[in-house]
Amino acid sequence: MVAFGYDAQRKGELCNAGGKDSGLRLVENIKMLLGRTPDKTVDDAVTMGRHADLPERYLALFLKEVYQLAVADIAKAGYRENQIQVCITVPAVFSDHQKQMVREAAYAAGVSHDKGALILA
Repeated sequence: MVAFGYDAQRKGELCNAGGKDSGLRLVENIKMLLGRTPDKTVDDAVTMGRHADLPERYLALFLKEVYQLAVADIAKAGYRENQIQVCITVPAVFSDHQKQMVREAAYAAGVSHDKGALILA
């Protein structure tokens, strides 16, 4: 992962300007792709025809990056990692299966399995 949010869009535009293929891929709407029925049109758009990673993998990579940045920043205030609670928002239309996929991605990203460490809202 190189960047996320607007920074990712900016870097992608700069690196891929003029049709140049930098190897970077912008992945959007990751959470909305979780647990869906495979669709070749969507899959090709997400994977850019080259990468076969599942949306769950992209979400775990994204959460890992965000989690590591957050923990490092919070640690500066004197808190330990085991004192941190993580809250991830999920769309109201998510099924229990999709919510579980988000939980698993968060755990794969390094969020503690301890009770109360992860909250989905």
